[in-house]
Amino acid sequence: MRYHLPSAFYGEMLTIQTEPAGEHNSRTSVRIRRNQWKKQVRKAALVGGAFAFLISAAIFFGSLSKNLTSDFHSEWIFTRSGMQNWIFPGNFLFYVLNAVFAGFSSNWIDLRLSLVFVLAVAVGTKVWLSAKYVLTENDWLDSESPSSVPLVIATIASGLCMFAVSFPGPNRYLGQIPANVWHNATTIVLMPFAVGLFWASLLYLRTASTKYLWWSLWLGALNIAAKPSFVMCFVCVFPVAALVHFGWRKETWRAWALTISVGIVLGAQYFYVYVAAPSGSRLGTSSGSSIAPFKVWDLFLSYRYGELGLFVGNAHLLTAVPIALLRSYAFPLAALVLGGATVRRNRAVQYALALAAVGLAQYAILAESGPAAANGNFTWAAIVTQYILFVALVAAIVSAWRSGGWSIRRGIIALVFFAQVFEGFIYLAHWFATGSFD
Repeated sequence: MRYHLPSAFYGEMLTIQTEPAGEHNSRTSVRIRRNQWKKQVRKAALVGGAFAFLISAAIFFGSLSKNLTSDFHSEWIFTRSGMQNWIFPGNFLFYVLNAVFAGFSSNWIDLRLSLVFVLAVAVGTKVWLSAKYVLTENDWLDSESPSSVPLVIATIASGLCMFAVSFPGPNRYLGQIPANVWHNATTIVLMPFAVGLFWASLLYLRTASTKYLWWSLWLGALNIAAKPSFVMCFVCVFPVAALVHFGWRKETWRAWALTISVGIVLGAQYFYVYVAAPSGSRLGTSSGSSIAPFKVWDLFLSYRYGELGLFVGNAHLLTAVPIALLRSYAFPLAALVLGGATVRRNRAVQYALALAAVGLAQYAILAESGPAAANGNFTWAAIVTQYILFVALVAAIVSAWRSGGWSIRRGIIALVFFAQVFEGFIYLAHWFATGSFD
């Protein structure tokens, strides 16, 4: 449609072309709907995060009230030591936050209340990010109303990932690879930063926007400050993923520059912990890292298997390790095998799967020497990447199940997912009943 208007300045006709009213209204309607959808996502994710905050705060407060076995007491020692001499461990973030929210008080009550708050915020943020990721990965839900069943199911499923653990064996925790832990503060604080780094780096692989590189840089630094476990997987997978996706282009070089930058920060932390090793930094110069295949896994599995007399020497590894993998990765295996090509070809799932494979390899191959040999600190990478894999698969399955009716395969996937979530509730009940997280 054209309108001819006289010009007040030049005495000539000006022609203004407008789009058809129907097309304009349609575009306006789409923009309004998209804005409404974004509000729905923010609201749903915030509600999920708030519920996670309240539930986890109750869990942490209860565990401290009942004095359950955990790593919290040893972690408080480093918090108090850091407040006294201002020398914190290399993964300082939790200890600093614990001190800040305790008002730099060494009183046990203040430290306990601070721990509950910090860890509950970490869990709530993890669930908030997870729910937001799952919902934004499924833009087709924007046609649904806020109370629609698909939107509610997607939000609940992403939130339930916070409870998923391995199926029980002779050990409920040691030797298994759960998607969540409740007894280690530094890993709990790491989780939301790991999810954020996964998402930001994934968005760079999709869009090549440098703003996501900057996000990844800061999130990488925060990951290392919390615990370097996930970054050790990230620096192995992200540059390869960039090369596969972009080829030998500038986008790949930028990704490699980011990887090198994060690696420099990681190297600085390694030097501080293992070389400089100031008093109070947790490890001494007698500690280090070494290649020791299945040393830690063997140690953890032997904790119960040895008592039950189920192995002679290391023969139990031939059966115990595969069984532990099946117990731990039941849902990912079911989703990948039965979910169809749509799930398996999902780039986010492939990225998360590569990170999980590197995390598992670190657990299986690497070990620490010296005072930290029995701590199993390379286990955390497998646990964090397992959680990220859970969330990525939930997002992919929600997308894949957009169309089509119910089937036996879908039923099995859903059953395994909810079984691992339900096992998480049983694990928490066991922890409270026995006082042991093992």
